[in-house]
Amino acid sequence: MNIVLVMSRASPWARDTALALRAHGHGVHVVDFATAPSVPSYLSADDADQQSGIAKLRDNGVSIHLLHTTWRSGLRYIIAAPQLRRVVHDVRGDVVLALYGGGLAMLAWVSGVRPYAVYVVGSDVLMAQGRLRGLSSRFLEQAGAVFSNGEYLAEQTRLFAPRARVLPLYLGIAVDDFPIVPQRVAVPRVICTRGFLPVYNNKYLIEGLAARARGAAPVPTTFVSKGPDLDYVRAYADRILSVEQRSAVAFLGGVDRARLLAELAISQVYVSLSISDGTSTSLLEGFASGLFPILSDIPQNREWIDSSAANGILVPLHDSAALALALERALRDEELRVRAAIFNQRLVRERADAYRNMGVVVDRLQAMIPSPSGSPA
Repeated sequence: MNIVLVMSRASPWARDTALALRAHGHGVHVVDFATAPSVPSYLSADDADQQSGIAKLRDNGVSIHLLHTTWRSGLRYIIAAPQLRRVVHDVRGDVVLALYGGGLAMLAWVSGVRPYAVYVVGSDVLMAQGRLRGLSSRFLEQAGAVFSNGEYLAEQTRLFAPRARVLPLYLGIAVDDFPIVPQRVAVPRVICTRGFLPVYNNKYLIEGLAARARGAAPVPTTFVSKGPDLDYVRAYADRILSVEQRSAVAFLGGVDRARLLAELAISQVYVSLSISDGTSTSLLEGFASGLFPILSDIPQNREWIDSSAANGILVPLHDSAALALALERALRDEELRVRAAIFNQRLVRERADAYRNMGVVVDRLQAMIPSPSGSPA
């Protein structure tokens, strides 16, 4: 089977999905735009820290095809549709899979290539607005399958597109790629790997650090990613943190895969305070590494935190005092972190092993392809 994967090659989770599909022995052909859209993002295919990940696609036999258009608005998804159709023809593609709803699903739909499937991941359903929201339900309902990155997201997708063939299935991660970190350390470290966009709410972690008790020892904290809000959050940290705590906070401004793994390996507490989400790949990476999670109390995160197992802490949005207390508990309670690490590593293997889950995707895609008689296999 030849799978044409419409995706952003700048996206680490999309690249990991391409590699997991390729590992099942099928042809994988990535289609992306040569230039980024006008919508702000914290990732770019031109970034130096993305090059090794993009090269890994080619090294593993994944071909990359670029669509060229001067349009950076939503019209690009219509204008480039004939180019996608030509790529599918040239690589003898059997099925198109769009790794995102919204514009990429529109591109697959407008191209006229059938069958096609869509993987919805979060904001493409939860934050869709205006005309695109109305159109998106049509793209999803005409897809042969809609894979949803989480149970809550599947529920919302069914409300959004009632006739869509929705299958909840976590994208997952390559679990064995992540180091098991030691939790018995003298000074635990906090890490946040979310991008600097408003939806990821990284400013809230700065507020939580600032709300800790006066005289509390500074918490080593690392923000890994980049994004449009990075300079603003860095300046905010300069303004509200004590001199001692500010000196313990590092902003790396984007890293490659090797550096990400290295930073996870020296951290003990993972923090994500997003306002909206799918199942975050970053969260799964933290689970696989055995980091203790402190997460915003939103439905998507409740799928992963079991209060009876105490495998993480959910905090309300915009409550810096509650976040400070959660940080204090996670940093002080070593046994809590050790127990949670064991539980979470097992949980991510059971639910979100990318190779196993992409096997389900492969089976569904194959079933969509018409047989020689003209009906789906």
